[in-house]
Amino acid sequence: MIRRLQTESDAREILDQFNGFHDGFIKQLSLRSHDSFEKHGPGETEITHRLTGTFDAVIQIAHYNYSGLQPLDRVVKCSFKKVRDFCLDLRELMSFEWNIKSVKIQPSQRRSESDQVEDCFSLVLSWSRLIGDEWSEQNQQLLTFVEAEFEE
Repeated sequence: MIRRLQTESDAREILDQFNGFHDGFIKQLSLRSHDSFEKHGPGETEITHRLTGTFDAVIQIAHYNYSGLQPLDRVVKCSFKKVRDFCLDLRELMSFEWNIKSVKIQPSQRRSESDQVEDCFSLVLSWSRLIGDEWSEQNQQLLTFVEAEFEE
């Protein structure tokens, strides 16, 4: 089943369906650029860069903590379109802190390639961090995007 995310209401329904991805973890992540080289003239070295600043991202989240008994190899494929502002910082994160506490999808705004403000969504991951003998929550905006699909 594929669930499409285009509105704030879609985001709430999807996160409710997957229990906020609580206790899941990133199994695989890919980032694909829309940039390319193009022929600019008749000479073989006359090429130009077509730089878009836009990416698509696919994040496969291994997850079983929703809707009853699930197989242990369950993966939800999350495909994000028109991605910008990608940042994944796993420095100093220990393996026992790696599971996702929650995923948040929030309405946001970002600067477009034409330097205008555009509406988008922000994908925020939360992890629990053990600092000394105290647990704390660490939030990280992973990316911004315009639309997404979630497939189980």
